[in-house]
Amino acid sequence: MGDNPISGHTAGTHDGLRDGDHIISPSLTNIYEGLHGNGVLNPYDTAYGSPTGDRITPTNLPGAISSSVAHQVIIKACSVILDGVPYNIDNGSGGDVTINLTIGGNKLTGTSTTTLTSGKECLFAIIATSEGAKFVQSNVVTTAPGVYASLAGSIADSYLKMGGVSSAQNKQTIVLATIRAVFNSGAAAANDLKLTLSEINDKRVFIRPSPFYLSPVTTGDVGSTDHLNTHTALEQIHGSGEHGNFGANGVLWMSYNEDDNLPNLYFSAKDGSNRHTHLLGPNRIKAITGTSNVDFDFDEAQVFECTTTGAINLNPNAAVGAAPFPKGHTVIVSVPSGSAVTFDSTGLNTALTAGDAALFVYNGTAWKKVMVSATSTTNASGAVGLVQFSDGAGNHSSDAKLFWTAGSSTLTVNGKLTVTGLIDPTGLELTPVGSNPGGTATNTLWMDTGASNALKHGANTVLNSASSVADLSDVTAAGSGSIISTAERTKLGTVETAADVTDAANVNAAIAGHAYTAATVAANDKILIQDTDDSNNIKTVTATSIAALGGGGGGGSSISDADSDTKIDVETSSDADTISMHTEGTERVLIDTNVNLGVDVDLTFEGSTAVGNYETTLTVTNPTADRTVTLPNATGTVALTSDISGLVDAAGAVTAVQAANPLVLNGDVELAVGKIFRAQRSLLFPIGGVSVTLLNTTHAGKILMAQGGMTVILPAMPVGTEGETYVVINTNAPSTGAITIDAASNGQALNGAVSNGSLPAHEAVTLIWTGALTGWYGIGL
Repeated sequence: MGDNPISGHTAGTHDGLRDGDHIISPSLTNIYEGLHGNGVLNPYDTAYGSPTGDRITPTNLPGAISSSVAHQVIIKACSVILDGVPYNIDNGSGGDVTINLTIGGNKLTGTSTTTLTSGKECLFAIIATSEGAKFVQSNVVTTAPGVYASLAGSIADSYLKMGGVSSAQNKQTIVLATIRAVFNSGAAAANDLKLTLSEINDKRVFIRPSPFYLSPVTTGDVGSTDHLNTHTALEQIHGSGEHGNFGANGVLWMSYNEDDNLPNLYFSAKDGSNRHTHLLGPNRIKAITGTSNVDFDFDEAQVFECTTTGAINLNPNAAVGAAPFPKGHTVIVSVPSGSAVTFDSTGLNTALTAGDAALFVYNGTAWKKVMVSATSTTNASGAVGLVQFSDGAGNHSSDAKLFWTAGSSTLTVNGKLTVTGLIDPTGLELTPVGSNPGGTATNTLWMDTGASNALKHGANTVLNSASSVADLSDVTAAGSGSIISTAERTKLGTVETAADVTDAANVNAAIAGHAYTAATVAANDKILIQDTDDSNNIKTVTATSIAALGGGGGGGSSISDADSDTKIDVETSSDADTISMHTEGTERVLIDTNVNLGVDVDLTFEGSTAVGNYETTLTVTNPTADRTVTLPNATGTVALTSDISGLVDAAGAVTAVQAANPLVLNGDVELAVGKIFRAQRSLLFPIGGVSVTLLNTTHAGKILMAQGGMTVILPAMPVGTEGETYVVINTNAPSTGAITIDAASNGQALNGAVSNGSLPAHEAVTLIWTGALTGWYGIGL
């Protein structure tokens, strides 16, 4: 039939809490621990549909103790609440945990063990602590009728006070069971305390955090709905002289609102120097109709749907004596239809009209509008590509004659398109049709398929560069409308079809039709030429300028000035295939298969700026042997020596590298003999306080100077930080004592185990993160 889950404790086989039962201290101390909120969380307490056999069988519930080996006990995996924090008592993977009752077993730090001898017995208390399951051995007594070992004095203090466990900041514990053990004359080697476990006495205390029941808090009798909806009213419920004081505590209670007598859940907390009462729920919706203004309190509805028949004000109640609105109070106002609603008319004064919705928040001194939306739907209308437009009621609508084709980037309007202004169009494409498609034909621009797709304005053809004279109409010879007269047309009709002033036949015919007198070019005669160096302008030359071309004007291989010291020579010797240029009697340039510049000849590039007449000169140092300078087949800018000053020495060696970004070397780096490659020295980084969690962005690669007595917490580091090191030195100042290297809080392995380490005063440890699988290793722990 099953038992009460706690009957193993209250009505055990060997001890209990019945009249006449043998009682030991854990049966009483665990009651106080339970009242303090410490105990085993029993999921079966709130799983009413769980197998009946489990819910009413104490040995099947979390934290139950069993044994199949003389010196071992098995604890059914459980979660315990200690000092308000849940801790898992398991094997690290959620399974049952086995602890050894041996000399080197899982005993509580600061306690000792005694090996049993013939005729002796003792008790073991199995303890749940923040550092896992531990055991404490009692004093050893001689087995005899009525004799029972006790957990007294310093033995009980060890787990009730936890004073000897310096590594634990959480000093609260509960006893899961007591175990009676007698001498085992045939104990195995592993059973070094010589035990036979004769009794297992359940001492568990279960805590049930839910469901959480609230009775209404009112100012009236039982069943009354008289509201008590502020922290001030609750503090002063007993009247003058007996006012309470919540201090910094939060308060949760259920009561009723004043206007509707509806149940609400209230919470009060201190915010700085002030305290506010907040409405936690339920959220209510209130419909407002009619034409009257509405005031509302903080614990009424939070959503107002207004469909009034006249304009109204919706105001937060600011009357004297009204419960104040807390900071962060939120109100939603929706006006799906009807007349305008003005929210907070004496403050924010925001008007909402039909189709509007808004979210308002109180900031402690004034109301703020934080969001405005529409009450109409945002869903699109029709098939893919249909252009959306308003249906006049705040919703989307569409028409199959108006659509966008994404593939061709085309907007199709199957109907009349009225444009009052067309600004900067990139193009207007017209589809040719057989007749004028416009509603007003004379105002329509269209393309006529019956007239070779001619562009027409109404019935008239629009002329373009491809139009002919035949397309012109209404042109006469009278008045200003005359384009060409009959006489002019007759004269133009006599001109050859191919007549051209540059036509060779016409030019030759014109010359042949005239007689010319032969003559020689005299000194003052002028000949017309076309100057190709001056935009083909027509100019004159004289006999003197012709003679200056060289060879007396009759041709030759040289062009020279009057005294022949500045000249251009072509083939200075037979078949030399060269061109040489002289100035002032000195050869400056010689062109053969190369262009050779003479001694002290530079290349000068004239600047475009007239002011200052700036130039760029390309010069070379007088060579002492044949030299070659090669420009690569690439695009870029030539660097000057000033661009790399200080970076490269006279021998071409790099002397300095500075860059904002990391310098990446794709090959090996070879250091000269006697040179070193050195990183910046590690930084000293002081840390203090009660505890600090290592951060790879703050502490990695630094020497952390830590004060004594604090806790250094090891977290799981991000992926990619494997191999990062953290050096911690216990300076033992200003505070003193060992430093706790806390791996257990975050479930991290430290040197292969999920347990904390201790760093004595004036010692150091190097902590290395090796990854999620293997965790942390501490060199020096």
